[in-house]
This record gives sequence, C-alpha cells and structure tokens, in this order.
Amino acid sequence: MGGPVEVLLIAAIAITGLVGWLVRDRRYPGPRLLDEEPRIDRNTLDAAEREARDAPASAAVSVRGVASGSDAGPPRP
Repeated sequence: MGGPVEVLLIAAIAITGLVGWLVRDRRYPGPRLLDEEPRIDRNTLDAAEREARDAPASAAVSVRGVASGSDAGPPRP
C-alpha cells in the first residue's frame, strides 16, 4: 500500500481527469440558459422605469421603505 505503482496509477488517473476537463465541450449553455424566450417583459419594465423617473421627488421612498418627509415610524434622536 502506497508503493510506486499505486502512486503512479493515481497520478495517471488525476492527469487524465484534468486533461479531460480542460478539453471538454464548452458549447453546452447549461440548464438555466436553454429557454429561448426572455422572462422579462420589456414593455412592463420600460413602463415601470418611466413611472419611477417621472414620479415627483416628494414621492421618493427612503432606504427603510418609509416615504421621505412622512412622520411614520419612531422619532429620530
């Protein structure tokens, strides 16, 4: 166990696996990319972006999800 024959056999298997991995076919897109249809409705996205861009500044929402300028939430120190 652990002689030179076993070490060479394991090294040959490792090298064969590495070479096989390096020369593999990379054209397969993967299971997540097989759909040809886009999942994003561009018209809805564009409409939402226009709505957000055209909204008045008083309707802006802060990071915490509370409208800026409102008195909702705990008072600040």
